[in-house]
Amino acid sequence: MGHGQSRTCPVLLMVAGTSQRLAASLLPSTAFRDVWIAQHRMLQEWDAVPHTLRWETVDIQPLMTWFLNERGWDLSWDTYTARAELADLTVQAGRPTPALHAARRRLTAAFPALPSAISPHAFAADLKSWVDHANATGTSTPERWSRERSAMRTPAEAPQVLGLRARGRATPDDDGYVAIADNHYLVGPWGARRRLTVEVTDTEVVIRSSGYHAGGFHTVTYTRSWARGIRLTHPLQHSVSQSGTSRTVQGP
Repeated sequence: MGHGQSRTCPVLLMVAGTSQRLAASLLPSTAFRDVWIAQHRMLQEWDAVPHTLRWETVDIQPLMTWFLNERGWDLSWDTYTARAELADLTVQAGRPTPALHAARRRLTAAFPALPSAISPHAFAADLKSWVDHANATGTSTPERWSRERSAMRTPAEAPQVLGLRARGRATPDDDGYVAIADNHYLVGPWGARRRLTVEVTDTEVVIRSSGYHAGGFHTVTYTRSWARGIRLTHPLQHSVSQSGTSRTVQGP
């Protein structure tokens, strides 16, 4: 994870019920924020949204903990299911289905052994290669998958779900840091004592001013750290928009 830290990370596995098409993603945590970010990406890769989404919650994390919004703003299971209902999608949670059991056995048996320490990016690349191979050689033939996908919703027909983001509001502490997903990210004086808009993906943390702050509208983008308890002070980019123009500035 960097910063001298390592740990075992979960993998989110998704399988199409008829064709057995697989998708999988490494997660930084089992917080619903990170679970949803991963599923959001996999649905985009499929370019389709099933009419029924059956979640197994037995082995990844007790479902009730997903209802707790970290620091009052994190994307929650309640929000997800409510938005799915607006899109006329069925969300079920419970024990694993036979198809998911079979997919997990395939993943466990076929994925090659890895060294005890490997970076998340390297693991994710290996995982993608294995899933691509499994889909090319397994029961999910292109014809079966094409038929199943054609019966699903298009992403444009489910904006209430795919339009969701792990987004919320946060106020910097007295030292100018915003607490996000187990770490602290520095913002400049422009954000002091302000409610800022925060958006999180598995790779980035984006912090924006929610109004005109100290000379313009600020957007600070950090690489998200998968380590924990880290204070990050050097963003990838800090841009300021003012009067229809945008400029890049140094520092957070």
